[in-house]
Order: sequence, then C-alpha cells, then structure tokens
Amino acid sequence: MLLYREGTGGILPVSCMVLPLQSGDLTLGVIVLDNFKESGVFTDDDKALITSLAQQTGLTLENARLYQAAENRARQ
Repeated sequence: MLLYREGTGGILPVSCMVLPLQSGDLTLGVIVLDNFKESGVFTDDDKALITSLAQQTGLTLENARLYQAAENRARQ
C-alpha cells in the first residue's frame, strides 16, 4: 500500500475494480481499475468487459507458458 501511495502521489481512489487474471485454478495476477474523482463509476457493463479482458489475458499467459515449455523440451 505504501508503494501504491507513492505511485499516486498519496491520493487514494474513490472507486476501484479488481479482477483476477486466472489460468484454470491458478491466479496469475490482478487487473486493477481506479477512479480518483467519482465513486460508483464502474458499471456492470464495465465489469463484463474487464472480466472478458482478464479471461483472454489469462489464456494468453497460459499459452505463452506452454509455448515456452515446448521450446525448452525441444532444446533438450
């Protein structure tokens, strides 16, 4: 939280949406959307869009991991 405050100049958001980046049951990270001006700005449509983006990102990261693993096996 201290690094977050440093990165935002000490300002904390009034609205925040946090969604996991997942690959299967494994959580790889999170997507965080902040709004520093208004509360309650994120809608159900926003959540649906970001959920779709998070799912696609999780799949992309998993595909990259699998590709790297295949390349490593091919080099052995």
